[in-house]
Amino acid sequence: QLLQSLEEEGQLRFDRDDRTWQWDMKKLQNLTLSDNVVDLMIRKMDRLPRTTQNMLRLAACLGNRFELTVLGQICEQPLEELDEHLNMAYRDGLLERLGNSSRFAHDRIQQAAYAVIAESERARQHRQIGQALVRAEPNAEGKRLFDIVGHLNRSTSLIKSDAERIELATLNLKAAQASGRSSASAASEAYALEAITLLGEDGWQEHYPMMMVLHQLLAEAAYLTQNFERSQHYADITLANARSLLERVPVVITKIRVYHALNQMDSAMDTGQAALRELGFTLEESAPPGLSTETIADLPIMHDPKAIAAMELLENLEMTAYVAHFQRFPSMIYTALHLMLKFGMHPAGGTVLVWYAILIWREDIDASYEFGKLSMQLVEKLDAKRYLGPVKIAYAGLILPWKSPIRSLDPELRSGLQACFEVGERVIATGALTHLSYFACMTCLLY
Repeated sequence: QLLQSLEEEGQLRFDRDDRTWQWDMKKLQNLTLSDNVVDLMIRKMDRLPRTTQNMLRLAACLGNRFELTVLGQICEQPLEELDEHLNMAYRDGLLERLGNSSRFAHDRIQQAAYAVIAESERARQHRQIGQALVRAEPNAEGKRLFDIVGHLNRSTSLIKSDAERIELATLNLKAAQASGRSSASAASEAYALEAITLLGEDGWQEHYPMMMVLHQLLAEAAYLTQNFERSQHYADITLANARSLLERVPVVITKIRVYHALNQMDSAMDTGQAALRELGFTLEESAPPGLSTETIADLPIMHDPKAIAAMELLENLEMTAYVAHFQRFPSMIYTALHLMLKFGMHPAGGTVLVWYAILIWREDIDASYEFGKLSMQLVEKLDAKRYLGPVKIAYAGLILPWKSPIRSLDPELRSGLQACFEVGERVIATGALTHLSYFACMTCLLY
């Protein structure tokens, strides 16, 4: 593109007699714009028809690659007319056609098209694009949702009404939740912060439910990106504003996980047990009588809100107790089993069963193996992806070695490790790495 632009401006020419390219190096060195491809592309685009220039600027706001249908929606033109206006850009090599999409021939060309938009106009352009995308797809999900929010977030200075501000805050909340589900924790935090800014200083008073969800997302996202101090800050703000015990539990769980990651095990245990007492539950000292895999397998789904909160607290305390307070560990498992038999099965039941299997293996290795298998079956049956990694790691690392050859455990542990990474469970994933290292050494010694 640089050479083509120089040739069009007469700075580079082909001598047909000598069949060589000719140029004046001094003139080239004196050209203030010749070393800047972006500026050369701006000058080239300046020669295009005004309508084509405007379309290229809108396209540049969409990114290096853009869908023609989307550009048509923004310009409010059918594809046939759109193609006609863009034809000169294709001809001059500024754009490349890719089926139903087009792309700028080079990132610098897209930058050039975007650079000529005045700063005062960019917000208006992004607002126009975002609103057009919303009209075309009001309930957008996935990439389209992120595109909409990205454009509208660049035009917040143009928002005139509270209703529009709340609408954009809601879209940011959706984007934060979608990012969290995809383990894009940094993006989730950014979207949540944008939503809180949009809700303003009176957010807690005027939009309490949304503020609660947003701050829970912030605390969780900061934990998953290992910004523990920031996670605790967000959690403390949430706890100070929460209006009910059940609303505090998810943030208490995040604090427990942060304490565990910081090796502050006493704080983790104390925080969790205090929340359990507030819910009205005390730790059991023995397993339920007559417990069997058959009674567990047929349990209905748990619905009681306090029991669900207690199960989630216990699930997050199990690892802390196992690592640093083993004398309390059996009581955690027994309490969860009592809750399950009384209130029904919870997705965290898989971790409870695999830990119970580990507790009883010395007394009855066959029963331990059966409870371990049931834990895997229940996690898969309930599609409990959040718990799949921890269950696989515990089952493969602590139960299967007594029933299977050591070298056969590697695939199961690696699968558990991957499942942990997919949901951001980095602390639990270290358990898989520990077992993998140990079994690798044992395999070398035995085989």
